[in-house]
Amino acid sequence: MSAFLGFKFEDICADYVRNRFLCKRIGRWWGWVEGEVCDIDLVAEVVDGKERYSILAECKFRNRKTGISALEELEHRAGSVKGYNNLRFMIFSGSGFTEELIDAAEDRDDLELISLDDMFPYD
Repeated sequence: MSAFLGFKFEDICADYVRNRFLCKRIGRWWGWVEGEVCDIDLVAEVVDGKERYSILAECKFRNRKTGISALEELEHRAGSVKGYNNLRFMIFSGSGFTEELIDAAEDRDDLELISLDDMFPYD
């Protein structure tokens, strides 16, 4: 059940990105990182006026807060992604974020943390 919900959460995250940005392409990335097959849950090429950039995102649907290791892993894998420029990172979490990750995001313009409350705000 949790594996199924994890894949559905990735679909919801992709819909969130599609609804917020004009995406030229959106999908997943699979590749080799230091001899291991790895993936990035969501990769999107975005056009914003004259600006073009790529979003690389991880989607974490688990019972604990997402920590700094998710960012470190995403950045490490991003080093193996070819053909994408002007990278921006997103981390989606179904259970929130650790203080360490929140603090890291506050100091960066290229990182956005998205919680369930951000995706489905209560009004």
